Amino acid sequence: MVIRVSNLIPIFIIFLLLIATSPSYGLKNNKNQVKEECESVVSKSQCVKNINCRWCQSDVLDDSCFTKSESLRLPSHLFICLFL
Repeated sequence: MVIRVSNLIPIFIIFLLLIATSPSYGLKNNKNQVKEECESVVSKSQCVKNINCRWCQSDVLDDSCFTKSESLRLPSHLFICLFL
C-alpha cells in the first residue's frame, strides 16, 4: 500500500485546525490572566467595566467579582450575578 504525501495534506490541515481551536491550546495563560483580573477587582463599578468579569452579590457571602464562566457555575440560591 502506497501512501502519497498529497493525500496526507488535508488530514494534516484538519489536525492543525483542531489543535488551534482547542479551548486549552494557547488560551491557558489568557484564562488565568482574566481570572486574576476579575479576582483583583474589589468594587462593583470596576468589575462591570471589564467585559470578561461579572459582579455577583450574596446575602450570605461577600459580594465579589468573578469571570463569566465562574459566575455561571455559582449556586443560584447564594449568588445573583449582574450580566450587563
